[in-house]
Amino acid sequence: MSFRTRALPTLTQHASSRLRLARSLTHVPNTQHLLSQLRATSRPRAYMTEAAQVEATGSRRPLGSTVEDPLSSKEYVAKLSAFTARSGIELGSDGPLVEALTHVSYRRTTNNQRLSYLGEKAAKLFVTEQIFSRYPKLPADALESIVKSYTERRVLANIGKALGVPAVMLWQNSGAVKQEGQKEGAMNEGVISAKATFALIGVLYQKSPLAARKFVHAHILSRDVDVETHLKLQGAKSYLPLIMRERGKPRPVSRLIRESGRLSTSPVFLVGIYSGAEKIGEGYGSSLSEAEFRAAKNALSKHFMTDLKKVELPSEHDFVDDSDDGLQLQ
Repeated sequence: MSFRTRALPTLTQHASSRLRLARSLTHVPNTQHLLSQLRATSRPRAYMTEAAQVEATGSRRPLGSTVEDPLSSKEYVAKLSAFTARSGIELGSDGPLVEALTHVSYRRTTNNQRLSYLGEKAAKLFVTEQIFSRYPKLPADALESIVKSYTERRVLANIGKALGVPAVMLWQNSGAVKQEGQKEGAMNEGVISAKATFALIGVLYQKSPLAARKFVHAHILSRDVDVETHLKLQGAKSYLPLIMRERGKPRPVSRLIRESGRLSTSPVFLVGIYSGAEKIGEGYGSSLSEAEFRAAKNALSKHFMTDLKKVELPSEHDFVDDSDDGLQLQ
């Protein structure tokens, strides 16, 4: 019986085979990223560049690679100073401001979740107070719809963008937050910016409710919202008599003001709604019933849209200006 012996590979042959294996892997789908990840993670973490860390972990941070405390980064402190100058928000120290700008994806311990919740409630309080006082006859469902229009996240994201919030907020693209229709693993910067903007209102409210109120009036209530589009007036013809009776006014009646083309294919009727001698609404339509319905809607809209313009709000007297306490809002 004879035995065959096989020579052991030399070091040169072994290195050559590893090189051929590495080259072959570069042509296999998805292995290029694995190789780059292995190369990046093989270096000590403390010396990884920001680009290498993003490539290796898929995370995104506005500031550098491994800085735990954002305020230890001179670059971030400079960005924060520019932000405070642009937004006019001065809290006396940077700690509370950084907390308001820190998303839970960046730091699970100290983040802006609680401040964002407080800020959203405070913003809705001040918006509700303003709309409730300016439009004293507005129905509750319209009031709720208008407040939502002023304080929805899309609006706060735009406000945050205008103030420069995305440049200083701290977050990681870890897939924790997604919008409907987004691909898995994608984080929406707008959602994070909206939460940070709410958190800024929250931290202002903690320091001084008056400062938070000023912020809401300056950046949220300064927007134009078409209040009339939020009214639901489907039952205008039956509801209008109840309103007139409650106000002690004569029962409303419809009167034809003028018409054209009654016998044509395109007639137009103009109908007025009168309470006694007072015309309280008018509307047109291709039929008498359509014109009458529009006239009733017009009368109800005028009633509900009574705008007091300048009103005294409860918060104007309840909150004291604490701006001398190290807090400023320009």
